[in-house]
Amino acid sequence: MLRLVHDVGDAAEAERLAEARRWRDEKEHWHKRVIWGQEEDFLSFAASLYRLACRCGYRQAEEKIFAADGDEWCWTIHQKYFADAVGVLDWYHASEHVWACGKVLQPEDADAWVNQALELLREGGGEGLLNWLLGQRRTLRGKKRQALDELINYIQPRLDRTDYPDYRSRDWQIGTGMIESTAKQLVGLRLKGPGMHWCPHGATAITALRAQDLNGRWHSFWRNLVLNA
Repeated sequence: MLRLVHDVGDAAEAERLAEARRWRDEKEHWHKRVIWGQEEDFLSFAASLYRLACRCGYRQAEEKIFAADGDEWCWTIHQKYFADAVGVLDWYHASEHVWACGKVLQPEDADAWVNQALELLREGGGEGLLNWLLGQRRTLRGKKRQALDELINYIQPRLDRTDYPDYRSRDWQIGTGMIESTAKQLVGLRLKGPGMHWCPHGATAITALRAQDLNGRWHSFWRNLVLNA
């Protein structure tokens, strides 16, 4: 049997571990602390990600693609560690912003506006969509203009990551759905069950085991596992 929980040597250690799994709000109420993985800042994560990529042959790859959503911390990692890779803004995250805008501009039936906007984005990239949005801006006021401005402000600084016609011509992935699905399979379904709570070591250990299972390497892993005496 593989032990994933450390033995508690004394009552003080037991109390420390118990407190680490709870947090207290400003009203002195205690809540369960839920941790799904190793606690680390995003730059430490970025360094780990780069080392893993290099082990998988990143530096020797002829084509390098860095696909991520619109959060700037992701693109800080891109600039620091993967600047030689082509940045691709995840298509589905971009689409969500288009839909949010469309539902304000056409609250009764947003489909036609959104479909036209996404077609422009697909065929003309961010620049094609941006030009179309700017043309509409002068005719709008109030909440509709504000919604359009939010979409413009989302697309405009990301033009260099939205050349979807070029990405598609190279047969590149323009969405990160496969990775997000993997995260759900690896973490969400295993660690976020009702009543579950984890310490960092336990979450990291069970995630490592889950990865072996999802990769179809469970039996090989188990045959070669060496447990401490």
